[in-house]
Amino acid sequence: MPLGSYLPFLLLPLLPVQDGSVSPELPAVQEVEPLDQTEQASEVEVEAEADTPQPVPTEYTCGWLSAVGSSWLPLDDPSAHVLPEPLLRLKGVRDGLFESSNSSSLLLIRNLAELQTQVDGFMADEEVLALQGEFMPLEDRSIDGISGPSTAFDCEWKFGELATRVATLYVTTPEGLILALWIVTLSDRPFLEMQQELEGIATRYLKGEGAPLTRYTARINAHEIAFSLGTGPDLTLLPLPEIDLEHSTTSQSIRRVNPSFLVSFNRQWADAKSGISLSYQVVQHDLGFGPPNPFVHWIAGVYQSAVRGDIDKGDAPRELLHLEQVRTEVISDEAMARHYKNCQRTRDVGVILEVLLPRSPYARVCRLNWARPQDGEPNFFGRMWFVELRHYHPGRGETVTGTSVLILRAQAKTLGELNALEESMDLSTRPIGSEGRFPLTY
Repeated sequence: MPLGSYLPFLLLPLLPVQDGSVSPELPAVQEVEPLDQTEQASEVEVEAEADTPQPVPTEYTCGWLSAVGSSWLPLDDPSAHVLPEPLLRLKGVRDGLFESSNSSSLLLIRNLAELQTQVDGFMADEEVLALQGEFMPLEDRSIDGISGPSTAFDCEWKFGELATRVATLYVTTPEGLILALWIVTLSDRPFLEMQQELEGIATRYLKGEGAPLTRYTARINAHEIAFSLGTGPDLTLLPLPEIDLEHSTTSQSIRRVNPSFLVSFNRQWADAKSGISLSYQVVQHDLGFGPPNPFVHWIAGVYQSAVRGDIDKGDAPRELLHLEQVRTEVISDEAMARHYKNCQRTRDVGVILEVLLPRSPYARVCRLNWARPQDGEPNFFGRMWFVELRHYHPGRGETVTGTSVLILRAQAKTLGELNALEESMDLSTRPIGSEGRFPLTY
């Protein structure tokens, strides 16, 4: 899939971005060949959107990040396609999706703008889950909340081999919007305890309380990623309600001409005094669609073409680099020694005792730099990091079935500020197993 064939589509007209997110109308997995005319491209996009399911980005609202507490981590797999299928069919727009860091539980937050009452919201949800599996309401109660009465329901839901407890809370905001907060767990945690946690989360969110994040930690493609949001007392990166136009435009362009890719929401943080900003996004695809491996090289090349000041000079070179803390698997010395021993042949000709194929211990990482005048300033410096997190087929060594690229984009007025931000980010990833996690579909 040559990069050049996609360059005309980076200039397609795009809808404005609001609320710090991209449009939720993401076409699902379907390959579309490049076209020569915008009109033809639009016709293909409309047809693709009509014929395929419309995944919903995982999370729009940054306000939940500080309200949920440190025990919940954002589940940032694009479109949340890893959820059990019935949970993807629930009514409303997903505002937040989190996974517990210490138990097999999910926190799901939606807004139900099209419904009038809290009971209407629960009945619509009950109807969806009752169609697939067995959904059993056990008890309901009314709770006096910050914005008036809220309604809580204790439920059990069985779906295939899943036997879960579901604690729900339906809250009406001062603007009249109904929010649905759910904890879905495999544990035997008491319902009352879960309801109290949901009340606390809803109260903190509606009051706008919660300390700003100093480090962002999330889970993507069976990996846990983390990076810091500041360089010290003189720099505080706070979430922005809207993403800068350049980054969102390029992201949407890639999504529109590659409907097989799953593209997550955008996040962006900025320091009000210095103007330093950091944005975050994830692009994901199955290896059966899109460009061949390494995906990170291709996606970095697309962004490189978008930020060049002079295409002929190629003045924004990307580079492949090694980050010590960014890994897909940590191989111990003992495991490597066992690998070599198992690969030794026995006395019988052609017989190998055992073959262990360890996964690559390091992820592919690209870094992209650029500088150009902007808004009358002498220079504007930018830097992006692309980290490829591969999903391996269980039990098949290096067989990769899908990849996610974590995209971090920083910008500053001076090169020194940009270097200081990179040094302080302390970007790290680590693989996480399925033990103790809520069963997800990868």
